[in-house]
Amino acid sequence: MQKIISQIIIAIFAIVGTFMIAWVLYQSELDQITSEFEQDVDQQVNTLEDELVKTRATLRHWKSFYEAAGDIEPQQFSRIALDVLESYPALDMISWTPFVHRAQRPLFEKQFQAQVPNFSILELNKKFILPKSTVSDQLLRSQMERFDPRKMFIASSEKDFYFPVMVIEPMQTAGFMVGVDLATINRINFTDSVSAAMLTGDIVALPATPSPFSPTHEPVLITFVPIQQSSTVGGQQQPQVKGFIASTLGVGKLVKQSMLVDLPEGIHFKLMDETGDDGLRLLFQTEEFATGLGDWYRRPLLDAFDRKWVVMAAPKPSYIASRISLLPYGVVVGGLVFTILLLLYLNLLRRQAAVIQRQVDERTVQLRDANENLNLANERLETLSRIDSLTDVANRRFFNETIDKEWSRAQREGLPVALMIIDVDNFKGYNDLYGHLKGDECLQAVAATLKKVFSRSGDLVARYGGEEFAIILPNAGGEAMRMAEKCRAAIEALKVSHEDSSTAACVTISIGLSSVIPTAGLKSDDLLDCADKGLYIAKEHGRNRVIYHTCHTRLSKVKQA
Repeated sequence: MQKIISQIIIAIFAIVGTFMIAWVLYQSELDQITSEFEQDVDQQVNTLEDELVKTRATLRHWKSFYEAAGDIEPQQFSRIALDVLESYPALDMISWTPFVHRAQRPLFEKQFQAQVPNFSILELNKKFILPKSTVSDQLLRSQMERFDPRKMFIASSEKDFYFPVMVIEPMQTAGFMVGVDLATINRINFTDSVSAAMLTGDIVALPATPSPFSPTHEPVLITFVPIQQSSTVGGQQQPQVKGFIASTLGVGKLVKQSMLVDLPEGIHFKLMDETGDDGLRLLFQTEEFATGLGDWYRRPLLDAFDRKWVVMAAPKPSYIASRISLLPYGVVVGGLVFTILLLLYLNLLRRQAAVIQRQVDERTVQLRDANENLNLANERLETLSRIDSLTDVANRRFFNETIDKEWSRAQREGLPVALMIIDVDNFKGYNDLYGHLKGDECLQAVAATLKKVFSRSGDLVARYGGEEFAIILPNAGGEAMRMAEKCRAAIEALKVSHEDSSTAACVTISIGLSSVIPTAGLKSDDLLDCADKGLYIAKEHGRNRVIYHTCHTRLSKVKQA
């Protein structure tokens, strides 16, 4: 045993040492791969930032151009917008939205009706306005799929000012927006940031929202470029908002244009907006990939129109597996092989002792099996010596042993013991009429019924001889008479036909019963004699009955049931 324990300890130390060395090597390579992974992500995110910077610069250039040009001609704006859309595929839509004062509305609508019959300034139907508390990514997308954007606007009510869409490109997909007052759209709602842009002239971006111009409603970033003009107030030049150039930037197109989707194989990433206001939080992601939040590499974008955009990337197992070397695995395999060879060597040293021990164990097992077989044979022999082979109840020999034991125990404890002697009525006639085979079946049925009636652990049902049975009832007391009657009724209820019986049309039994608390003046034979006398009286008085015969010294009296 000590040798085995020593080998186990040696094996444990060898295996643990092997895995520790392999783990250190693996962690070292994993750190290197993680560093390369972060460099791959940073390099691609830089290109996305460059695209955002170029887009912002284009919008600023356009702002400077129109602020210097003065009036904005719709036809000229459309031509420039189409050129910009062609040059920057990430842009989905560009529109010109002038500022219209309430007093200017009639003239504005009349002038525009010359180009668009029945033109009027429109506003968003109130039933399409979502409370901020209910806005979610899923709800925004589901609304886009349920309604027709062309049916969600109605004629605008009276307001102090309006920002109606005057020109929008591409007209094929976004033409329905012409005339819509952007100040009424609940995703814009001219929040504080838009209101501040009117004064500062800064470009402002709203939370990303599902595009109404795309069949798949991909996220778009809505930007507003305020076009200002100078006016004199109180002798001082102050800027006034002339209108907004609004554009929608397709987030998915921007990502693809920046080649971010061309990251090395095995990298999953997603683009998130963590600004905190309403809008889409998840802007773009590659295929679904389950990973814990702590496994993500976060890289904020430096210039995303003042919004907090974050690229989150995670390596897939395939990314790591393709870059990890076989050295850690080689160390594990080599260590295991060394451990196995060492154990084989140690095993050779104790093989001879094991062979001898095995021979001793085999001989011990053989002796134990032989002893167990002998005990089983003795137990079966003992059982056979106690059981009547025909009726499967105790035989006369076991009955005699048991009555003496129960008598001694009852005498010692001062408890009553009862005894029944049972005889199958007219059984000789049954054998003569139906044959001995049927007679044996009848006795088996009677014995099985008696075993069911007397089910207490101390009760003993025995075949006393021929068609007679005896039942010992320890500590039965006043229950003995009731149990005897129940026994008689159970046999009669079997309805075993007996045409030769002078007692009944079926097999019945007669019972002699006696019980006593053993004293020094009595023996078990006295109880047996009293029960036998009760059986004799039962037969003399017509059979199929129970006769209780009192056992008291040498005197007795009869009680019939």
